[in-house]
Amino acid sequence: MQVFNQINAKKIELGELNVFKGLFNNMLFVWITILTFLIQCAMVEYGGKVVKSFPLSWKENILCLFIGALELLVGLAVKFTPLGLWQCVSLDERPHTETENTSITATLKKSSTMRRGGNDTFTRI
Repeated sequence: MQVFNQINAKKIELGELNVFKGLFNNMLFVWITILTFLIQCAMVEYGGKVVKSFPLSWKENILCLFIGALELLVGLAVKFTPLGLWQCVSLDERPHTETENTSITATLKKSSTMRRGGNDTFTRI
């Protein structure tokens, strides 16, 4: 799925439906995609205990390629959905100011303040 998603990610503008158009104009992208595919195949076939996998048969490899290729259809379906459905996704990249204390530690401290109650019990505030 990752390899096919790389191909999908090349065309993200509105109206760009053919993800294969101009695929071979960027040979660096082509080589990185081929290298990604080969490394993933090698990890599955020869990774063993290190990557916790077992070698696949040819039928299983073809099935995996088919399931991965479904990512192309998912990408096409996403392009046809109205933008309003994606309003819940925030891509706000503004830098945080120093007055904003948005660290994970600060958030956890706020949500997990404990106070000692009677008989050595703790109550969440």
